[in-house]
Amino acid sequence: MHAMISRLISEIQADGLGLLAASDAAIEANIPADTLFRILFMALEYTEMLMMLRRLLPRLPRDRL
Repeated sequence: MHAMISRLISEIQADGLGLLAASDAAIEANIPADTLFRILFMALEYTEMLMMLRRLLPRLPRDRL
């Protein structure tokens, strides 16, 4: 249980650092905050879709020739 909590904390810290880095890069590139967050949310959504597809594909029947 302690290891899982430690991994979750590390993951949250990494996400926070990534958000800070993305914000800094967006400021330097003059990208509006709403555009940056829209891109980040789309990336999260597509990542979730990809994870679902990876879980689903092995379960699909395959045509054996």
